[in-house]
Amino acid sequence: AAHITDLDASSAEDAKPAPISHTLLGVAGGLRSNIAANTWTEGDLHSSVVLLSRLPPGDALSRLTLLSFLAVPQWREFAAHCARNLQAQLGPLSDRRKELLLAAWLSFALAVLAEPSLRAAADLPFRHLAEDGEAVRRTLPYEASQTVAPLARRLVS
Repeated sequence: AAHITDLDASSAEDAKPAPISHTLLGVAGGLRSNIAANTWTEGDLHSSVVLLSRLPPGDALSRLTLLSFLAVPQWREFAAHCARNLQAQLGPLSDRRKELLLAAWLSFALAVLAEPSLRAAADLPFRHLAEDGEAVRRTLPYEASQTVAPLARRLVS
């Protein structure tokens, strides 16, 4: 988790970048083949979940991008491993990093569960993610805990 990229949202004054899905889908050689060729570390996996959690919900390119990641067994299996061990992985991080990563994982899970085609492809331990997410949420300071509480409640329901 030491290689996690800066997760703070960019300032409002920054120029509006191209949508993440456009950038990811435009990768030379194809997104799936690049995902498959990558050797994923925990930090890389968490960073990819952060990016995927920021995709516009319900957008066709967002679904295609999510499906590209979920269709790669190496990524999907490592994501499942990280989801099952989220509490241990986030434990040593600062409260701010825990809050940001937990929000990203919960948003990612909700996006996948919202789309039947993605839910079928995912094969991720959503119940375990919800349980570990709740355990991580309880370790956060009250205000930070309340920012992720609505996402956690939606995942459990």
